[in-house]
Amino acid sequence: MNNNKFTFDIVLYDKHLIIHDQDNIILVDTGSPTTLHNKPEFEFCGRKFQSSSSNLLTNIDDVSNLLGMRITTLLGTDILSQYKIVIDYRERQFILSENKLEEFGHLIPFDFIQKIPVVELEIKNRTLRFFLDSGAKISYLDSDLTKHLNTIGKENDFYPGIGAFSTPIYEELTQIGGHDFNAHYGNLPKVMEQLLRHNQIQGIIGFDFFMNFRVGIDYREKKIVINK
Repeated sequence: MNNNKFTFDIVLYDKHLIIHDQDNIILVDTGSPTTLHNKPEFEFCGRKFQSSSSNLLTNIDDVSNLLGMRITTLLGTDILSQYKIVIDYRERQFILSENKLEEFGHLIPFDFIQKIPVVELEIKNRTLRFFLDSGAKISYLDSDLTKHLNTIGKENDFYPGIGAFSTPIYEELTQIGGHDFNAHYGNLPKVMEQLLRHNQIQGIIGFDFFMNFRVGIDYREKKIVINK
């Protein structure tokens, strides 16, 4: 495989990672195992991928409607995992490499569940397992861990296949690899929370994580590189 490198400008639409490639408007979602596209074939970074506009949970039109903007593509880990990727919100850059991950900071190992990266975070001296989800504008924490916390407000969100919902928001100091950051956590609808519990996952970490760190992901080597 050639060491090709592809750099895209990031547009943050309601805290969602959007890139443009030719005529495609792409939501980059490390929390989705599959890619959805509005045509049977998806041409991306000089390669052609077979694609579908729907899966068991949702379709690309429903995602567009819930998001509030028209997209052609939900880019999931089936394609992302074929590259080394860098997500840099501060510089507004999304980078894919076919061969080499830029090593620019602290190395953190991770694991997968259904192709979705799982990272360990610390909250109040407890080590918890989170899905790493660039498609999540709100991070989420199991309701058993937030029931004694004070809310700081409410926010609206959506999940494909579930639809739109509202959640109370809690602010918690969070740590990864010795680095602290503040994150805003909501509570998932019960059906989603039960699914996470079944997989021994206590939450989802999204926008706040990517706003605080430059993040590199090497799916093959199962390592994440972060730089604050």
